[in-house]
Amino acid sequence: MVKSQMKGRIECPNCSKHFDIAKISDKQDTVLTCPHCNNQFNIHPNSEEHCADKKNAEECDWEEHGEPRKTILSSMKPRTDRPMIATFLLIIVICIGIIGAVIPNVFLETPVMLFSATGSEGSISFQLLDVNSSTIDQVSLMIGSEDDTYQGIIHNDSIEISNIPLGSYEGQATIEFQNGTSIISFDLFVMPVLSNSYSLSLTESDELSITHGGYGWCSAILLILSMICLIGMFSAWRRNHSDIALIGSFVGIFTIGFFFIGSILSIIAFYLLYQSKDEFDDGKKGRSF
Repeated sequence: MVKSQMKGRIECPNCSKHFDIAKISDKQDTVLTCPHCNNQFNIHPNSEEHCADKKNAEECDWEEHGEPRKTILSSMKPRTDRPMIATFLLIIVICIGIIGAVIPNVFLETPVMLFSATGSEGSISFQLLDVNSSTIDQVSLMIGSEDDTYQGIIHNDSIEISNIPLGSYEGQATIEFQNGTSIISFDLFVMPVLSNSYSLSLTESDELSITHGGYGWCSAILLILSMICLIGMFSAWRRNHSDIALIGSFVGIFTIGFFFIGSILSIIAFYLLYQSKDEFDDGKKGRSF
């Protein structure tokens, strides 16, 4: 039995040549004309008895051509609010990262607390800048309290104090020079591994000033992390490229933040995006079967 098709190929019973035909009706007989020999012949779509006859076999011969068609079904799942919640959380993480870049102590305080709990210690170095013509003879440092007093003699215009517990301190520096003594109070933040660099100098009026070397490296790292997180946030908001959104939320974990707020929010955002990744349009409009 010949079934109706959008396209088909049939053999002429007269010249035995094949030719293509368009859609035929499966409700009634169809008269075809061979384009090679102009021979006309009938095909009988619904006549099983006709096709069962060996004499009419050639009339019922049907050759399908072309690849099987693939069914394209949508691979997008119904939308939920999870990507939007993740977007909101990533916005907070980005703000935390930018604040940490502007005020590095906010970023550094939490990891320093962890190192301090393990008994880690740090060091402080002071570079003495002889701005005044007076010669600096000795520097006395008091950090934290009167019980933690560190003193040192100047060596090559610098002094380094090691084995100081990590964390924030109130410090006081006293410089003795030829014409008298100068005292200044300041805040200290002792970090692990790295030496915390400060500069001490005497002004023209014999007053002591202190400046910190800065945490430019920390600010740069936080800005880079925040920018990657920002790109991931835009992908989550637009629901496209789930891999970029997941990478952005994962990188946000390293912004840390005060009491790990940034890390916790990033982990939650990563989980929400992973659970809703099938809602994203990753450039595939459908799924082939």
